[in-house]
Amino acid sequence: MITLCCAPVGKDEDPGPLPEREERRRWLVLLAAYLSFLLWEGLCKSLGIMLQSIAVQLNTETWPVGSAIGIMLAARGLTGPLLRALEVRWQYHQIALVSGLVAGVGVIGASFARTLLQFAACLVLVTGPAFGLVLNISLVLLGQYFHRLYACANGLAYSGASIGILVYAPVSQILLDTYGWQGALLLVGGIQLHLIALGSLQRPPSCHRRGEVGYREVGTDHVLRERHEPSASELNRHISANGRGSCLKFCLKFSKAMGLDLFLDLSYLTLILCMGNLCFVNIAWIVYTVPHLIAKDLTTSSSTTVVWAGGIGILVGQLGHGLLVDFKLLKGRLVMYLANLLMGCTLLCDPLLFGKWPLAASNFFFGLGLGIGLPLTYTLMRDVVGVARMTNAVGWAEMTGGVFRILSSFLTGWLYDKLGSYDLSFVFLGSSSCVVVVILMTEDIYRLIQRRISNRVAPI
Repeated sequence: MITLCCAPVGKDEDPGPLPEREERRRWLVLLAAYLSFLLWEGLCKSLGIMLQSIAVQLNTETWPVGSAIGIMLAARGLTGPLLRALEVRWQYHQIALVSGLVAGVGVIGASFARTLLQFAACLVLVTGPAFGLVLNISLVLLGQYFHRLYACANGLAYSGASIGILVYAPVSQILLDTYGWQGALLLVGGIQLHLIALGSLQRPPSCHRRGEVGYREVGTDHVLRERHEPSASELNRHISANGRGSCLKFCLKFSKAMGLDLFLDLSYLTLILCMGNLCFVNIAWIVYTVPHLIAKDLTTSSSTTVVWAGGIGILVGQLGHGLLVDFKLLKGRLVMYLANLLMGCTLLCDPLLFGKWPLAASNFFFGLGLGIGLPLTYTLMRDVVGVARMTNAVGWAEMTGGVFRILSSFLTGWLYDKLGSYDLSFVFLGSSSCVVVVILMTEDIYRLIQRRISNRVAPI
């Protein structure tokens, strides 16, 4: 029988309870993460609702606008490795505060766009990367503050995304009907400026601050290392006569600093693929659900109801999975299987469903799987790589997700423009989730075979 669990390679030891002051501060960090995800997902849902109006006003087709929004979502992830370089020079709260200001300014600038290029430049080059830094900092700090009940904390933070969908979906529609897409987007951009205040709360615990006792340097051994300047003899010993030693040394240092050795871990690679698929499916659902429902002859109000059902499903999944995993009612790996199966089955059945309530039920179960999958991936990832390497792990995971977001936004809109129907796109999305289930099973079978071989050759 296959054991559905993820081997905790490189797991950090629990450092014990935090000081009283930091025990209180971690709830502020959790609140900041919650509200950051709320603002991000609300922005994404608002842009999805305004998609058709923006395309008409900018005199273009659906897929170029959808691609611009999707690339903005991808740009959030593409800045993942950048955080590792910035944290060496600046504190987390400084990075988050400036990034929050830049993100809000980008949305406000997009509301004044007159061409597709101007609209895309504001979102892709300004808002997406800035928001990515804010959210990556939130994920890293949650791992540092919550050694226990991490799945619950991660789920609570991610639940801000579902609340953002529930709140922004009707509000954005009202703003769009009242002020048009430019006025509505201007008001949404003003709301994003609250990220400035949230950024000031993003401070790490003392044991993870630079220059303090107990700080762990990101590396493969997770231990403190004394820094010393190498002598000339030591340098000459490692540099080859043909001059290639210095280049090799630089490459090794770069690889270590960027965490490229993470890709040698099979468990991490599997989680990276899970994250890529989740981002692929999530972006397609966010951007194209409302146009898809309207194409199924649902009214705007009925489409909003279906989106609400999906948002409620996401919320239930985000809040519920942490209790199952942290209190060991179900293993995290098994819950990941269930999440991908839910998403795959509901998306594959979507072309067969018509009417508000069948589609609302389908979106609820889809949201349930999505709400479980996104935060659970980072929970399993921390168990695989350890707290000290979460900055690099999150960065590369978000970057992979960014690439898949670009593919999702382009492919879904392109298929609709060419075929005149979203059905094939949603079948493709469902198939990708089923492929992830096969990948998870393949890794589990490989681990099982490895254990049996090692047991046979082990000395008695």
